[in-house]
Amino acid sequence: LPMRKIQYTAQEQGAYQALEAYSTDLAQQITAANDQQARVSTGFYLSFLQRRFASSLFAIGETLRRRRERGKGTLEHRLNGGGNVAAAPPDPSHLDEDIEQEESDSEAIEQFLKNRSEADLCWELDKLGEMLVGGLYDASPASSKTQALLGYVDQQRDWDRPGRYKQTVVFTQFWDTLEDLVRRLRQADPKLLLGTYSGRGGQYVDPETGKLVGTERDEIKQRFLRGQIDILVCTDAAAEGLNLQTAGFLVNFDLPWNPAKVEQRIGRIDRIGQRHEDIY
Repeated sequence: LPMRKIQYTAQEQGAYQALEAYSTDLAQQITAANDQQARVSTGFYLSFLQRRFASSLFAIGETLRRRRERGKGTLEHRLNGGGNVAAAPPDPSHLDEDIEQEESDSEAIEQFLKNRSEADLCWELDKLGEMLVGGLYDASPASSKTQALLGYVDQQRDWDRPGRYKQTVVFTQFWDTLEDLVRRLRQADPKLLLGTYSGRGGQYVDPETGKLVGTERDEIKQRFLRGQIDILVCTDAAAEGLNLQTAGFLVNFDLPWNPAKVEQRIGRIDRIGQRHEDIY
């Protein structure tokens, strides 16, 4: 389908500029410290922030809040005479990705907190506080991209079956974005037969109660193939080995930087056994 032109709202533009300023200043801080290992970790961390921002305002906001809490824990640990890194739980931002990627991301970002000076950590905490207090990363209003998605989904209404939609698969890289999309879609249509598929398992809307029910991922696949789920929101946990050929519409809400992953997503519906003459 032709891509709708999506332009930043004033809030999104401000959030992007603040993130760019933070990234530039952080890179300069690490360069001045002349720590080669930290410079490598910084590059990974900054690219991770860009992926989160490109996914959703909610995702990057959650990352910045977790980063601030993790930094606070590290600083308090140092001030209390501890070692390099506090004994706090790792950042859960990556639980939506496959396990190997999750462990790799977490380890690299944890390394970035090691060998940082107290002054350096204080600077970063102040900077993160300024960004978050200003409300730039408040995801209350629907983002420009979310509004476009809701428009696409509305076009999938199945007028032959009142209250139903043509089966659609929506992909995102991150659990936080999935969570935000589920909330938006349910607000737009509380009776929507919605499902989720991620590294955390599966969920579906019970048509009797209208509530989300947690279940095994295989059950989500079976319910989708039986036509009991109209809109399935997935992370890349669903990008391989999952047959969803009853759907004729797929949305990449965000794009992985590896184009092979995009092809894997498309392969969930563009496959032998596809029931539609045309897929989009």
